[in-house]
Amino acid sequence: MSLPDPEAVRLDALQRSWQRDREVARRRLARRWVVWALLRYGLPAMLVLGTAAGVWVWALPEAHARLVLWLHPPPPPPTDFPNIDNPNTKEP
Repeated sequence: MSLPDPEAVRLDALQRSWQRDREVARRRLARRWVVWALLRYGLPAMLVLGTAAGVWVWALPEAHARLVLWLHPPPPPPTDFPNIDNPNTKEP
């Protein structure tokens, strides 16, 4: 059994190290671009959408009331009323 050439082992280790460095650099650069884009475009977009939603909910109460009634309609009124004077008797 022979040992590998030390120069080949050194070159292989250097090549793997450089490859890892390039991958880490690409990841860091991509992360910086994503953070920059979120701060540049995402934060203002969320602020505009949040402000618009706040205006719609609180400054337009009739629209809010219509939405609430549409999502949760009131229950129908009862049709059978009991006799208040004598609760034990039932009217036809």
